[in-house]
Amino acid sequence: MTNRHKTIIAFTGIGITLLYFVVVTGYFIVQTPIMFRLWEVLIILSAPVILLVLIALLDSADTTKAGYKMAAIAFMACATAVTAAAHYPNVISRSEVAAGMIPNDILAWGLFLGLAFLFTSAALPTPSSHAQPSRQVARLKLVTAICGSLCLLGLLGPILNIELLWFIAVLGYGLGVPVICVMLLRLWRA
Repeated sequence: MTNRHKTIIAFTGIGITLLYFVVVTGYFIVQTPIMFRLWEVLIILSAPVILLVLIALLDSADTTKAGYKMAAIAFMACATAVTAAAHYPNVISRSEVAAGMIPNDILAWGLFLGLAFLFTSAALPTPSSHAQPSRQVARLKLVTAICGSLCLLGLLGPILNIELLWFIAVLGYGLGVPVICVMLLRLWRA
């Protein structure tokens, strides 16, 4: 994968995240069926974009950690499939089927995405020098580990029946993905 393709993927990750937050805000302001369907479409599109971001990031994975790389991609592919299956009915239905936190989202965006982030972190090389790219990779390892931990920690919300705890997971991927994309842009520019 060329740096040009990686750059396009990173900008797409930033763009879809910003668009997602604009649409979600718009939905809560106007609460129209069109905004709801647009929100659902963006949820479906976000998952493969995050998958592409992780694949682009894993392009620089340590070759001795191929198992971690494959696990990260497999868990993100699971998150993508579960997301599409859960939200597609909302796009084609005539009513708002499931406008709240649904178990499939918890599985996809909590468990699978959390594990994808953690395995991505494990697959990245451990920097051995103090060169700038090595420090950036070390930061990416840390950020992806934090994102994965937050996604998994958010699982406590549904388990303990405290819905607000779920937003820890939302913080993990909602803020984590654009931060990772910006870090990737800086890394590929270096």
